[in-house]
Amino acid sequence: MWFSQLVASVREQLIRVLNATRAVEAALDCIIVIDHRGRIVEFNPAAERTFGHSRADAIGRDFAELLVPEHLRDLHRLAFARHRRAGDSDLIGRRFETYGLRGDGTAFPVELSLARVPMYYSWDKAARELGYSPGPVSPALARAVEDALARAETFRL
Repeated sequence: MWFSQLVASVREQLIRVLNATRAVEAALDCIIVIDHRGRIVEFNPAAERTFGHSRADAIGRDFAELLVPEHLRDLHRLAFARHRRAGDSDLIGRRFETYGLRGDGTAFPVELSLARVPMYYSWDKAARELGYSPGPVSPALARAVEDALARAETFRL
């Protein structure tokens, strides 16, 4: 019983993910998502056009190295480290002006806003959040779910 509920919930979540992906891709504003290490995990088409980097080139790269002018990188890293230590920042939830770095090396003014978004890096944490905790799961089932989630993540509309 719990497995069929999990499959139904995963289907619903997949539809939500695909719809959210379409919205991010259609946005006129740059949407760049970084993980807890400062690595880029999402880079929408507006960001590609604005910063002059392809999504494929940006994903996995250090945000500061790729998109922050050199003279501001230490300040960015200090603020990022402070945020990670304290768990909150006076920058979250408000807009501010700074400078970005294009792929051709030119700096340009940007308006930036930050939001904290919990991220999932394993299917079991996501399943628990959805209310499914079936206990021990066979390695085959775990691989099947991870494969399905990986296919969903790489599916681009």
